[in-house]
Parts: sequence; C-alpha cells; structure tokens
Amino acid sequence: MAQPLLLLAHVNRALAHLREPALASLDEEGSRARRMRVWLDDDHLVAWLQRSFEFGFCKAECIPPREQPDARGRLKKRYRLPPDCLHVRGVEGLTVDDWDIASATLDPVAPDDQPALRVLVCNIDAPLVSYSRLITNPAGWDAMFGEVFALELAIRAAPSFGIGNDRIDQLESQRNAVVAPARRRSAQERAPQAFPTRGVPYLAARFTGFRRRF
Repeated sequence: MAQPLLLLAHVNRALAHLREPALASLDEEGSRARRMRVWLDDDHLVAWLQRSFEFGFCKAECIPPREQPDARGRLKKRYRLPPDCLHVRGVEGLTVDDWDIASATLDPVAPDDQPALRVLVCNIDAPLVSYSRLITNPAGWDAMFGEVFALELAIRAAPSFGIGNDRIDQLESQRNAVVAPARRRSAQERAPQAFPTRGVPYLAARFTGFRRRF
C-alpha cells in the first residue's frame, strides 16, 4: 500500500478500538506492530471491503490477449480486464446475457507456467467496461470506508490481543452499522445507469479462520 503515514492513521484507529496505544510507525519493533502488519501484507482486506462501496468507479476499453484463441461456447472473444479492476459492473451496449467473466491462461506458449486470470468474454470488438477500481492508497478512500477499514482491522487483530468475544461482537455491530448505509448508497448509485450492471468478482479475496462475515 502507498502512503504509509495515512495508513498508519487507520491502523492506530483500529488499535484505539482495541484500547491499545498507538504506533509511531508501521515498521516499529514489538508485538503490537507485528500483529497489525500481518493484515497489511497484501490487498485482500481492502479488496474484500471495497465490494460494499462504489467509490473508484471507472470505464476502460479492454484489449485482447496476444495470440489468444477464441473462447469455447457462445461468447468467443476474450479481453484482459484492467489491472486495477475489482469487479465489473457492466459492458456498454451489452445486456447481462451478452458478456461474462471467465478464467483463462493468457500465454498459450507456456500455459502451465502462467496462473489463470480473469478475462471478459463477449462477441464485440473493443468492449467498454464499467468497473469498480481497487484503491489501495488510503488517500483515495472516503471517510466512511476508512472507518470500516479500521473496524475490520480491529476485529481481525482482536484475538491476537486477547480480546474476548463480547468486545468483538461490539466491534462487529459498529462495523455493520457503518456498512449498511454504504450498501444502500451503492444500490442507489447503480440504479440510474444506462447499461445493465452485474457485480462480478475479479480480485478474489479469500479468508479463512474468521469468526463471521458480514
């Protein structure tokens, strides 16, 4: 993630929810910093949370992979999704039945050496995709998302601080109270669009060992 000072502010908000002292730096020595950093090693937490929010709305023209054969089935043409695509909301000029998201190996020369990626499949040239952009820089987060991030970070880190279930339940209630209006706002913003939308995951955020999901 970029902007470590901004991220530090959100981490310290999470620590405040756990009634723990603030950190001076994310690189600080000691167990408190290590317990928080474990959740900041990749962007999965941010991607997972941003599915409830619609800031970062973008449009982009997709390009086909090089030397990629046609896809099987009714939808033949494959296109790379933008690298910052969190989920596709729609394709301009197409109904929800005229496009889909599929897995594909983009290097046919050495397919076993390449991980499967998500691609757009449809039957038109140069599709214009509407999508929600993954924003990992805290400078691009709105205030509501920043609060949800701090609460979710506190919930996930709580067991490592010896926090009991009663306090975790309270934090989850606080988080859910913030998320609910965000989801209502997202639904209202999606309604007037000219072309259909369908929330299709692109960056799959998978977590294990958590008490519950909201």
